[in-house]
Amino acid sequence: MKIPHKTASEIKSAFARIIQSHPIKEFGCICFDLDESGCRIRAVNFEESLAWQEGSVSENARRFLIDFKHFKSLVETMKKDMSLQIEIQEGVVLLTVLYAHGGGVPIRLPLLTGESFPAQAETQIELRNCRLDRFLTAFQEVAVACARTDDRGILNSVLVAPSEGQLVATDGKRLLLRKTSSLPDLAELLLPVTRTLKSSLLDGESGKLGSDGRFIVFEQGPWSYRVKQPEGKFPRYHQVIPTSYANELDLRSIRGMGESLKRLFLLDPTEEDVVLSLHQGCVRLLAKGPQSGIRQVALGTIPHDGEVLLSFDRHFIAEGLQACGDQLLLKCGDARHATLFETPDRSVMYLVMPKKAELKEFRDYLEGVATPSGIPAPSAIELPPSATNPQAEEKAMSPTNEAEIPAVSAKVESEESHENPVQKDGLEAIYDKIEKLIEKQQEARKGLVEAHRAVHSTEFQLKLLIKDLKAYERGQNRRFKEVRKVEELISSLHKAA
Repeated sequence: MKIPHKTASEIKSAFARIIQSHPIKEFGCICFDLDESGCRIRAVNFEESLAWQEGSVSENARRFLIDFKHFKSLVETMKKDMSLQIEIQEGVVLLTVLYAHGGGVPIRLPLLTGESFPAQAETQIELRNCRLDRFLTAFQEVAVACARTDDRGILNSVLVAPSEGQLVATDGKRLLLRKTSSLPDLAELLLPVTRTLKSSLLDGESGKLGSDGRFIVFEQGPWSYRVKQPEGKFPRYHQVIPTSYANELDLRSIRGMGESLKRLFLLDPTEEDVVLSLHQGCVRLLAKGPQSGIRQVALGTIPHDGEVLLSFDRHFIAEGLQACGDQLLLKCGDARHATLFETPDRSVMYLVMPKKAELKEFRDYLEGVATPSGIPAPSAIELPPSATNPQAEEKAMSPTNEAEIPAVSAKVESEESHENPVQKDGLEAIYDKIEKLIEKQQEARKGLVEAHRAVHSTEFQLKLLIKDLKAYERGQNRRFKEVRKVEELISSLHKAA
């Protein structure tokens, strides 16, 4: 059986999401069913099983196990023009990395029979045709609202409700509901968030999906994935969605809220809270840091007379903006009631609870911004949407919003103080430097990964060469002993003569 490099790499990456470190050795191995007609490779854990199959495999196929660590190390040493050949000989499994021009490096592993490998549950599950690419894309978008845990509980699962045409996820603090037309014609089910379902392994226009209430099965191309469905009932999410709100804001005219949120926390990335405000028709995002004070981004104005001041977890808001996009409606009350982000067609609804926080300082700051002088609190910094020249940068860093008051310069500082780089270069220049440093860090990280792979590959090849040298040395020692025996025999014959 030969497996090309691309397929072997895909198999290695896919099974790495299933393999678990556990005292049960079968959970750290992959099982091969091999005969002349085809090959089936499987991996399992307590909740999932994944299989790759090429060709038809008969019932009397030879079954054996290979430790996944050996298989992974071998595949990582392969190049694009290589293929992996798997053979069974007397008492050993022979894995050979074949070069394109022929020949290869054989590795012999002890033959581990797979009789004790967990068998697949015998259930008759009816599979329905499904566009898995569309379905799993919608599933992955909704899964961001699930609980961030490693178990397979209810809150770490997505409710698939084909009868209502929607996917629902919640972690107890927020709720994300997405309507889609790509759901299969099945009964309502709970789909756990697993590493395999978050990957692109099963994406494809032609796929199949089925469930018997206990297991959920996906089939796409050569892959077959089975996962255990969580036990229990999903929360009654309809009851937590309010029917009326004190304020309903149309934010479709405001664009780039996600980018503004990202810019707001560039200087203080460890902060968690963001304040959303509507004051005198102006929508703002605000944050406060221990050193930077209150910072704000003015997003735009809308025709609304109400006042809104709510505090949220900034990660929750970022994920809600990503789910809803620029076309956004906001319905809210006070900190005791949930806030709803939704699209105009109600295809995406994101419900999140505000934080109970002390907001008096932010109210005072907003009142200061709205005064005729426009002078906010001394520690406040307004982040400009753009700064294309030094004058605009100085204006952006000024403690006021009026153009005729210049920015604080180094001349008025004490002789012992150092020049402030933010005042010198402006925020936009600082942002550019930060982004360039992040890009350099990512490039360096990629280089380290490639270097680690090269070192690992070289180490593996050196081990193979050392093994061959030891075998050669043992052969030479045996020949030397035989020569010595012949010489001793000749010497004894001479003495006898």
